[in-house]
Amino acid sequence: MGFGDANSRWELPLAADGVWSPLASIGPAPPTGNAVYDPLRDRLVGFDAYLQIPWSMALDSDAPWEPVPTSASPPSSRYGAAIAYDTDHDRALVFAGAVGGAFMNDAWALSFDTVTATELSLVRADATSDRVSLSWYGSSVSGQTASLYRRTEQEDWSKRADLVAIDGTFTAEDRDIRPGQRYAYRLQIGSYTSPTTWIDVPNAPRFEILGVSPNPSHGALRVSYSLPTRGAVAFELLRPPRPVRHATGGRERRRGLARDAVGANHSLTPAVYMLRVTQGSNRRTARVVVTE
Repeated sequence: MGFGDANSRWELPLAADGVWSPLASIGPAPPTGNAVYDPLRDRLVGFDAYLQIPWSMALDSDAPWEPVPTSASPPSSRYGAAIAYDTDHDRALVFAGAVGGAFMNDAWALSFDTVTATELSLVRADATSDRVSLSWYGSSVSGQTASLYRRTEQEDWSKRADLVAIDGTFTAEDRDIRPGQRYAYRLQIGSYTSPTTWIDVPNAPRFEILGVSPNPSHGALRVSYSLPTRGAVAFELLRPPRPVRHATGGRERRRGLARDAVGANHSLTPAVYMLRVTQGSNRRTARVVVTE
């Protein structure tokens, strides 16, 4: 792609029968040279004919051409060099060209990666038995793409997904996990790699009563329990050996930890009761005492 004194931009749809059409141009063009497309930032990055000054122009607005700040010396002044964009490493590549009457055989790279360890920080990392959720925030990464990598203590790093930062945040959710396993995660943006984060995935919840309070009680009970699956849960207060039964059933609950009030709508006679909690074929009991 080239640009020059005409200071014009054109586009050609790649579908069948595409037709060239002009795009609006704001401000003066840089000196005659070549340009490449930067897909991470939706912009053109151009170089003057002698590769001394890089320029950029956003394609999603009417912003003019602007110089691209650099922190190192450019290649020797030359013309006719080949220029390409390296998507994997977020950089422009320059090869060969001519200096005076001599043809060069060298290669140069200009990195556009401005993300640093202090600008990208982990803001969330938690796990349940069926998913891992992570978020990273960076002050200048909105719209950029990052690669999510994962490893275990037995397996090496592997790429899991490509993420796009929204409002400065990369968000990832991994459901391809096993309860009780330990996983490490990191992000890669261009040549920058975030610090490694290890996550311990808890084991799947079992069906069990975790606690009953208060116990002894003067009436209503608070029952804490865990469920391996989503479904209806029934509660019964049995008073052996007499056939006295107070039942509450049909409460739909999600998988995991839950808490319910039992006995609030019943007048319970002071006695020793058996609390029975049932979900499907699963059943657990606990001893509770009701006093005056």
